[in-house]
Amino acid sequence: MGGPQESFLGAVSLHNNALDSKEPTNQLLDLWTALETLIGFRSGDEDKINVVCDTLTSVLNRAYLYSQVAQLHKDIVAVLGEVCDDILTLVSGKEQLVWKLAKVLSVNDYQAEYDKIYELLDEYPLLQYRMEYFCKKVFVDSKSVYEELVRHRSRLRWQIMRIYRNRNMIVHNGEHMPYLNVILGNLHYYVDAMFDSLIEYYHLGIDHNRNVFYHIQKEEMRHWDFLGLDDKGKKIDAKEITADNYSTIIFNDYEGNAIKNIVKQAIANMKKKNDTKTTGEAF
Repeated sequence: MGGPQESFLGAVSLHNNALDSKEPTNQLLDLWTALETLIGFRSGDEDKINVVCDTLTSVLNRAYLYSQVAQLHKDIVAVLGEVCDDILTLVSGKEQLVWKLAKVLSVNDYQAEYDKIYELLDEYPLLQYRMEYFCKKVFVDSKSVYEELVRHRSRLRWQIMRIYRNRNMIVHNGEHMPYLNVILGNLHYYVDAMFDSLIEYYHLGIDHNRNVFYHIQKEEMRHWDFLGLDDKGKKIDAKEITADNYSTIIFNDYEGNAIKNIVKQAIANMKKKNDTKTTGEAF
């Protein structure tokens, strides 16, 4: 492949082939090749699997905690309706609601808001458990956040290696492990996440894949440094999570995919406009 746009289109073509294929082994081979096409390799990249692991884990870890809190927010709103957002809206600051939920889960000053939401979920113990898990296990301080990111990174690397082993088995003797469909589902998600990240950076004017991945990995290293630990997990300091630093400690200031946020806001504005129009017509 030539330039970044050509490599991206090539990966999209492979992705489409995978979606069209009914054979899981062909899907896995096409999707793995799509990953390698997006990442690209230099002449010195002899150990390609480590390049894939390092690049992919950084891309997926970038949005991991944000996506976890966003999903929790979505699930709470699904059962409580606007009551949840009404509580979060009263939390000080102009941040988006996902960030405000993270603030409630991590900063002691917002214990009252935490208690209100928790009590409203009395009939939904699983959602209460998830709130407690983040509050008491993950968002305790910078060290606990780091440990959660490292656990996620380790799980990702292990899963990527499982996919790679199956890819090699298929190529060399046409065999695979019995859990092929499970890892295939994960691989679909990984490729989609790569597409999302690249499109987001292309929108910002960074159109070379290597530069995109370098920036993501550099930001990850900056995050480790802010957490008070190095990339090897050596403890330098554990910082308390406060209203001033929670967004950097938990999210590395990540606010979600910028393009998706714009689309969601546009849809919300249209819905609000239609609701207002409908209400006006009713009168």
